[in-house]
Amino acid sequence: MSAYVAGLNSLIQKYSYTFANSKFVYWFMENVDDKNNPFLMLLEDRQQLELPVQNLMRQLLGRPQTDEFIDLGKNRYYGLIISGAAGRVMVRDYMEGSFSALTSNVQQWFEDIEIISLSGYSHAKLLGMERIITSLMSPRKPGQNYEDWIKPVSSERLTLLHAAINGSIIPFSILCKVVIENKKFILSGEFENLLDSRTDDASTHNYYSIIHARMSLIKAYHLRKQKKEGNTMQEIVQPNLNENYPDPAYQCGRLLAVLAELQRAALGDVSGGIIQRYYAAASITPTLVLGRLIRNSQFHLTKLQFGLARWFENKIIGITNNLKNGIPAAFSLEEQSLFALGYYQQMADLYTPKSKKSQITNEQEHNNDEPNYEPV
Repeated sequence: MSAYVAGLNSLIQKYSYTFANSKFVYWFMENVDDKNNPFLMLLEDRQQLELPVQNLMRQLLGRPQTDEFIDLGKNRYYGLIISGAAGRVMVRDYMEGSFSALTSNVQQWFEDIEIISLSGYSHAKLLGMERIITSLMSPRKPGQNYEDWIKPVSSERLTLLHAAINGSIIPFSILCKVVIENKKFILSGEFENLLDSRTDDASTHNYYSIIHARMSLIKAYHLRKQKKEGNTMQEIVQPNLNENYPDPAYQCGRLLAVLAELQRAALGDVSGGIIQRYYAAASITPTLVLGRLIRNSQFHLTKLQFGLARWFENKIIGITNNLKNGIPAAFSLEEQSLFALGYYQQMADLYTPKSKKSQITNEQEHNNDEPNYEPV
């Protein structure tokens, strides 16, 4: 008994991750140094690292078959979820598996959550599990204890941890929280403030990480769902804008983004713009909102120079042509998440300089008569 207690205490001190009311404790059959530890890559905050955490995983999986790597490939991992219960330790969950499967699944997790940054200049920096979890929450109140704040999503923490470690799908309940919180964030005006922001302070960085985490989860949810359903086509969700993605909700989100930017280009910053006034309704009952906004866009087009007006008009026509059966009457909550992703990725694309866009997508630039659009 003393040996078990001493071993568990040692693991808690060295290899544990704290939840609101529990801990994830892990170890390996054979020792693994920190640079090869998939759990550290998964659990630690990656915001300050450059994007290619995936490259570390690929290198680990693709190393030459040295004795060191062969031993690593034969290794196994073990994990416990424990919590206190009336002075005792309660084991709430247990997991184990091969080290190579863990490495592969963590690599897949990072690839699935990869998303273009809102600025459009690059892919967003990868976030640790904790930042992704906290994106499911409303902002923390001043003076609120962190553990009290995070406690309502304790079960979601475990669920996402399993998804990352085992490669399983992301539950619909998590998507619901993301859609609700993202909509509140956009309607508060903070999203548009980010688009206009010229500051580089901690608050701005925090809002960027929140929106990036939410869009990452939406993308990963649909990507894993599509793969489970056997979608082998190219029309899957991507880190950056996919103009040919066939889902109507995604295209309607794109359409709202373009219409909002058209209004900004024509009228500048106006009180109660399209997004704050119409985003919620457009994401639920699009046919009642987007049709009227398209008609109003003709007024905005007349205020622009010919080249820019033509560019916006072609954008609108291109998106509406992708809506083969017209604008739908209503969207389910799952479709609302695709609406949010389409809106976000279209905004990021609008804010991406043409030279940088070609670098990100590895595609040729648009023809020379297209204006190099930059937000007003």
